[in-house]
Amino acid sequence: MTQFGIGKKMDSAHQTALAAQFPEYLLKQRWFGGKARRIASVDVVDTLPIPLSGGNAYLFVAMIRYADGGADEFYSIPLVRSEGAGSEGLKVAAPDGGSIMLADGLKNAPFLTALVELIEKGTAIAGESGELRGVQTTAYSKLSPEPVTGLTPKPVGAEQSNTSIIYGNRLILNSFGGFKRA
Repeated sequence: MTQFGIGKKMDSAHQTALAAQFPEYLLKQRWFGGKARRIASVDVVDTLPIPLSGGNAYLFVAMIRYADGGADEFYSIPLVRSEGAGSEGLKVAAPDGGSIMLADGLKNAPFLTALVELIEKGTAIAGESGELRGVQTTAYSKLSPEPVTGLTPKPVGAEQSNTSIIYGNRLILNSFGGFKRA
């Protein structure tokens, strides 16, 4: 999967264009914990292609450096290709000279279904320097005895530093965007 230069290894032009847009984008996200600090730079350190039926989705891992010199933070930024992203999305140049819009994957039902399918199937997705692996808890089979494709994902609208998605009143997935290097 290497549409518009993004796949396991993102070409440098797209990586630079996206990284330049991330500071403004991150400041608009309720889950971003660094809003009170000034961002010095953002570097995309990995790109993981998330397979969707009929679309493109990616989980970008970005390293945020702050102007105050404090510890770097890492955030996972889920984005999907979207024609209607508007001002909330990010724009990336397309090979045909046009542009492609990327929008928040945590507001996209097919992306949310793909995430829970990773868990259901125990799938691993390789990036350039890491991998995303779906892992079930011991309670998973009791809570979801049927395939998750039949469960409708619904993001919880509460203000919190993570994003919770409820799947058909049977499962809940918490997405924590930020993490620090151990």
